[in-house]
Amino acid sequence: DHFLEIKESANNITISDMTIKDYDENNHGGAIDITSGGTITIQDIHFDNNKTSSFYDGGAVYVGSSTTVIFDRCKFTNNDVYSSSSSDGSCIYTEGTLTIKNCLFNDNDAHSANNGLIYIDDGDADIINCTFADNSEEPIYVYSYGPGTINVTNCIFKDNSGNDIERDGGTVNLMYSWYESTTGTIASTTGSTTSGSVDFVDQANDDYSLQASSICINAGISSGVSSFDVNGNQRVVGGV
Repeated sequence: DHFLEIKESANNITISDMTIKDYDENNHGGAIDITSGGTITIQDIHFDNNKTSSFYDGGAVYVGSSTTVIFDRCKFTNNDVYSSSSSDGSCIYTEGTLTIKNCLFNDNDAHSANNGLIYIDDGDADIINCTFADNSEEPIYVYSYGPGTINVTNCIFKDNSGNDIERDGGTVNLMYSWYESTTGTIASTTGSTTSGSVDFVDQANDDYSLQASSICINAGISSGVSSFDVNGNQRVVGGV
């Protein structure tokens, strides 16, 4: 069963401060299925080891059309989809309007190419101040038909087995981010780089904080970012 289904006209709901783990659902949205058409905020949630069984999408979360979902300071670990190329989005599958900020994605499995940890089937998305590391297959997949504008800003992509972003449709902007590879046309890479060293504190033990030597420190843009990061630390210090 799901942990939670948000249906019909539910609106202005916030879910926060918990771990949601070990859900295995024979339907869309292994942990949470959202098809309300409203605005849902998911904050300070750790999604661990959730998946779909059979040919369904959204190993952790499914976001239906006409729904707006905001993920803030969430962690996604060990999530998966059914072992099929037609099951998409091991962490998030979306047809709605999506904001993901201050989130960490590590050790998730998208099963195969074109499945994505985040599968954007339709709608717009803003992905800000997120880290994607040590995942199997591509962190972000943008489908051929339907997606609008996808803005990826101040993000880090490190040691993922697939391309960091696979763009088959929509307009994708990858800005002020550190990445290793992409495929498909990226409209803008302003401020982004593949050079230098990320220097996580202890990547082998899942500590993705940055050492003082990291090329990524003070390399992002501060305009529009949240006040606090995924660990609850102040995001902008001294104006940078």
